[in-house]
Amino acid sequence: MKKVIVMAMLGMVVSVAIAQAADAPAVTAPAAATTVTGVVVVKSGADGAVTSVAIQAADGKTVAVVLDENGKKLAEMKGQKVMAVGEMVNGSLKVKTCKAVPAASATP
Repeated sequence: MKKVIVMAMLGMVVSVAIAQAADAPAVTAPAAATTVTGVVVVKSGADGAVTSVAIQAADGKTVAVVLDENGKKLAEMKGQKVMAVGEMVNGSLKVKTCKAVPAASATP
């Protein structure tokens, strides 16, 4: 009988521990920073409103940019070479910082 009581109490303790662990907030690692360097490409609708922003790298790859406040600031740099730092969110770069970089000089 004592074994049954001990096993029942042990089961309750384990159940409580599992329930508390399930209620604890999940700890996630911060997203890794992504740096993209290239030329800003902007597409606009018929009314002139910006519909998309992307950065085209020298290797031809294009990275879409999230159209939030920083993405719209990047749109103002249309045609310029930039270095943007942010994190990838659903396949698009969510820009945290960006700056214009000098275009590479032509070599003879």
